[in-house]
Amino acid sequence: MTRASRFLASTLLLAGVALPLSAQKSPLNIKPGLWEMSIQLDMAGAMPPGIDTSKMPPEQKAKIEALMKAQQNTPHIVKSCVTQEEIDNYRVNEAGNDASCKTTVTKSSPTLVEIAQTCGGPAAGTRETRIEAPTPTAMKVVSKATSGRGAGTTVNMNGKWLGADCGDTK
Repeated sequence: MTRASRFLASTLLLAGVALPLSAQKSPLNIKPGLWEMSIQLDMAGAMPPGIDTSKMPPEQKAKIEALMKAQQNTPHIVKSCVTQEEIDNYRVNEAGNDASCKTTVTKSSPTLVEIAQTCGGPAAGTRETRIEAPTPTAMKVVSKATSGRGAGTTVNMNGKWLGADCGDTK
């Protein structure tokens, strides 16, 4: 996995979603292949869901807070390979595999998918994700997550299709 792919996976895990995205009955009309994603995080001044700094030593807590602040509102550009199988099978983050999570597709069309997720346990909180695909070569994803502690994270992604060949991004 390339550094860009690892960054994308960790960012999406933080947000509560993972690309590629499609709905169960009506897959998004997006092309498989190489996508460039501009990803921007907004953590609303708090730690994202799943990160509890209350039991950390002060030095570690300060480092994590500085890292989160540096990432906030700074667009990151990554390239990701989206396969047809991933589009067809609709994937949700790893928390979706957690028995404490319930995931519901609330809207599904070739140009719009909306997902609601509620989790208990260590990933306790809610996530709402909206994926718009106005054309087969463009998509916009907004994912909002709130933890049980009230902390919130919003991930905004704008994607553009670069071509059918993924090259070395797999």
